[in-house]
Amino acid sequence: RPQGWLPGAEPGSVAYRPEDLVPLAGTVLLSASRFTEVKRLPMLIEAFATARPRFEGPAALVILGGYPGEWEGEHPAETIRRIGARDVFLAGWHPHEELPAFFNAGDLFVHPSPNEQFGQVIVEAMACGLPAIAAARGGPAHILEDGRTGWLIPPNAPHALQDAIV
Repeated sequence: RPQGWLPGAEPGSVAYRPEDLVPLAGTVLLSASRFTEVKRLPMLIEAFATARPRFEGPAALVILGGYPGEWEGEHPAETIRRIGARDVFLAGWHPHEELPAFFNAGDLFVHPSPNEQFGQVIVEAMACGLPAIAAARGGPAHILEDGRTGWLIPPNAPHALQDAIV
């Protein structure tokens, strides 16, 4: 049941064919957030697209969230189209109780926002066994142990994000 949405469209307006989903059998990176500018989703999508050729096998980026009809700046679907990113999936907004199922299906949680006061979603992902990548500022800098429970990157550093993803 796809729930991703395009700008100005309803939930489910983003749909995938079964053959599109093949990369989900490889390494799965997850992100979960609202589609606000501070979350840096365009930077994440661009970093994934640039890093993707460096993976040893198939890889996918699944973006959860984006409350329908609400976004700031460039919508992730527009970023995907603009740069021709492949294997990036917009899974849509899901109730909080559904997030553990997604987290348990992933391999890595990526949260590039440079201004998280706490970063509860990072803790939730880590509680499901996912290592995380986050900006070394605010809450994430105190939650993650760099190189042990995840990786801390400088805020707003696309190249560092690419390297950490790989």
